[in-house]
Amino acid sequence: MRKRITRYFLCAFLCFSAALNLSADEEIQLATGEWPPYVSEALENFGIISEIVTAVVHEMGMKPKYRFYPWSRAEKLTKEGVVFAAFPYAKNDLREQVFDFSDAIYTSKTVFFYYKPNMNKIYYEKMEELKPYKIGGARGNSYMRLLESAGLDIQQVNDQEQLVRLLKRGRVDLIPLDKEGGRIILKALYPKLYQNFGALDQRVGIDEKKDASHLLVSRHYPNAKELTQGFNEALLRIKEKGIYQQIIDKYESQSQSQ
Repeated sequence: MRKRITRYFLCAFLCFSAALNLSADEEIQLATGEWPPYVSEALENFGIISEIVTAVVHEMGMKPKYRFYPWSRAEKLTKEGVVFAAFPYAKNDLREQVFDFSDAIYTSKTVFFYYKPNMNKIYYEKMEELKPYKIGGARGNSYMRLLESAGLDIQQVNDQEQLVRLLKRGRVDLIPLDKEGGRIILKALYPKLYQNFGALDQRVGIDEKKDASHLLVSRHYPNAKELTQGFNEALLRIKEKGIYQQIIDKYESQSQSQ
């Protein structure tokens, strides 16, 4: 009888070990695109959000397989179940009708940039306090409704590059840009004058959930719900272990030293 029990537990242990090894070798298919510095095929570890996702997938005991596509293609492949998920995506009502979402992976921050030769750094609590200043804005961005509702003096352009050039020429005093992405645009357009640009501390807007990035999860990929649950649990674990903050600190240090 004792031998049978021993054999049973030995068999169970071997099966469990085999399952662990299989999981460690299993790839999870993920689609993404170009949105530097957060994700890019040209960046080390494919950017900060990709590095976070990699850490989470490794914590799950799996390997990420990244495919870089135009965003529309990434979304289509996710919808069809060719890949488990695409990232990074913000939640909205239309997407939630078709896809599931992971917990928030990363929250970006939109701030006002200013040109130091034209003005000093300012501090504000309410958006209405910026009425004395000329504000630039790119058409179609989610922050435009916020600026308009505050009754600000807004000059609109079609894209962020035009926005930066307006700021440099003194046509506007403040422009809203993603904090990290804005720095890349500034460096690309004015590499010798980059240090002349500054950023205000306050976030443009108060709803951080709208700036949060998630996995956009397919409803047709095998075991998608189980994988999503495993991803969320692993994300929490790497935060508890300090791995998540180490990645954030590394990129913030690199950004400040450049």
